[in-house]
Amino acid sequence: MRCSMRCFTLSVLAVAVVWLGGCGPGTKPTGTGRAKTSTAKDDHGKKDDHGKKDDHKGHDPKDLKLPTTFKEGVAQLEELQKKVHHAIEDNKLDHVPEAAKGMQLVANKMKELAQKDVPEDQRVEAGRLCNEIASSYEPMDKAADDKKKDEVEKLHKKVGDAIDKLKALTK
Repeated sequence: MRCSMRCFTLSVLAVAVVWLGGCGPGTKPTGTGRAKTSTAKDDHGKKDDHGKKDDHKGHDPKDLKLPTTFKEGVAQLEELQKKVHHAIEDNKLDHVPEAAKGMQLVANKMKELAQKDVPEDQRVEAGRLCNEIASSYEPMDKAADDKKKDEVEKLHKKVGDAIDKLKALTK
């Protein structure tokens, strides 16, 4: 009994010290309290580092809202494809990776949406086309980083053909 009373008293004392000594005036919380699980450096969002060689991560498009229907996804892919086209036309290949990453994210979501929005006999083809578009991100990103405009154009055309075929599935 005596040992359990000591343990209880020490536990209460430890909690009181943490509670009273925690965030008081002059201290601010530094985040959510969750530990960062990745050891990868994540500073790609800085404006001054775009265009530098990186590990092909961090090109997540700003303000991208994933589609809720397959048809909406096709429209988003077309818009992102236009961004790639304009970047190639304007010789601004550093703008390609963000749009290509958006296409990857949208195409991956569309595989899920195809299960409810595409006729059963066309789902396999829809999934194949979505995979083709999604898998084009890394080669397009690398080609853009390496300033290989011809390679970016070739991938752009391949993705455009796949988008046209997806659009035909929505009719």
